[in-house]
Amino acid sequence: MQAILSDSVTLILGGATRGESVFNGLTWAKGKFEKVLIHDGARPFIDQETIDNVIANISSGVGAVAGIKAIDTIKQCSQEGIVESTPNRQILWQAQTPQGFILDEIFDAYQSMGFDLTDDAAVFEQTGGKIKMVLSTPKNKKITTKEDRPKMHLSGIGYDVHQLVDGRKLILGGEEIPHTLGLLGHSDADVLLHAICDALLSAVGEGDIGKHFPDTDEKYKGISSLVLLKEVADLVSKKGFKVVNVGAIVAAQKPKLAPFISKMNQNIAQALNIDVSRVNVAATTTEHLGFEGEEKGISARAIVSVVG
Repeated sequence: MQAILSDSVTLILGGATRGESVFNGLTWAKGKFEKVLIHDGARPFIDQETIDNVIANISSGVGAVAGIKAIDTIKQCSQEGIVESTPNRQILWQAQTPQGFILDEIFDAYQSMGFDLTDDAAVFEQTGGKIKMVLSTPKNKKITTKEDRPKMHLSGIGYDVHQLVDGRKLILGGEEIPHTLGLLGHSDADVLLHAICDALLSAVGEGDIGKHFPDTDEKYKGISSLVLLKEVADLVSKKGFKVVNVGAIVAAQKPKLAPFISKMNQNIAQALNIDVSRVNVAATTTEHLGFEGEEKGISARAIVSVVG
């Protein structure tokens, strides 16, 4: 069974084993091409230079295999794990793909050897063929398990503003700051933590704080924003990411925030379950410019990075 996906791509039905799938492809290609490259779909980072070098080293009776030289000492052991020998790593290679051959030769080798071997070069070797190793790159990595998956690094930004009013406590970074005015909001109006929440939600594509904690919901009335930050951290974790670091800056003309920043960093780190060295809160005035400088409100900006 085959499906023509484009002028240059034809999909061939695979078999029950890797060997059978390769042979199905070789059967379709036989008579159409002189040379063939066999490549693992689990190696998505192959580069054009390696492909070209493998093709250039294929000749009659000689297959070419991409690989890298061994960098670790290799131990040959018994089934019980007892070392029997230590090969010289200077002559050892780790085979990758693509593996290239004269098409008729590898077809005949598979037809002769069957499909039990899991390496095309090994099939070719068993029938007397020679293999030339072609230097590849460690980036040509095989993605077999979840742990092999490359890490994804994402960043997010957040911004929030709250008005300063009489009769409210001033809460920033989970700390109560002595001041004559406080921030107006449905929750404790912690503008710093709200900006960090938005940055985290932005990084993992989950909207903003209003989507998750609407000010129309009474259960969030007066709630500590540290609780909200922990919930956002849990959401980030459930999506398969870990917080790497947080940077934030608060713009306020008054009060002076420097004495409280160390404790803010600790509160944020604890809520996110990361080391405090990964959190950096800064504060600035606006030199009496804008609503912050006129002491009408406080703003905060945050940028975060996550990995997963």
